[in-house]
Amino acid sequence: MKRRSRFGSTIILAFAALVLAACAEDDQGHALRLAREACAVKYPGPPGDPLADSTARQAVRDKTLPSLEKAADKAAQAARLDATWQPLATTLNRFAELASVTIELGDLRDTRLGRGYATPEAVDRDNQLDARRTGLIKKLDSSSLTGECRKAKGSS
Repeated sequence: MKRRSRFGSTIILAFAALVLAACAEDDQGHALRLAREACAVKYPGPPGDPLADSTARQAVRDKTLPSLEKAADKAAQAARLDATWQPLATTLNRFAELASVTIELGDLRDTRLGRGYATPEAVDRDNQLDARRTGLIKKLDSSSLTGECRKAKGSS
């Protein structure tokens, strides 16, 4: 009788291991699909400098930023399923944050009077946003994004 229960337990453990392995493969496959979708999102560039041109800034606000956020969201979902895609998620998130900060900084700079701001708070905010934008630019590596997307396309 004990022998049967050991055999039954062994079968149950083996089945559980197979189910877990299948789920892991499903998660990896789903993560790969999400990473590919993130890389396939098209984000149009602005028709000018969004920092200085309100028309270009509006284009980024209306088209580029939503596309970048969509791609970053898909990459984040992929990274939650498979840590392999964390660099892709981080890079796309930084690109989206850069677009957002650029919009905010450009909007703020449109409020300047002549060569300066009306309040010291606005000067401080400009300095903070400019430092944040500069930091994001330094952290971004478009070749990393290209490499991550090549990895997604090349994986099977």
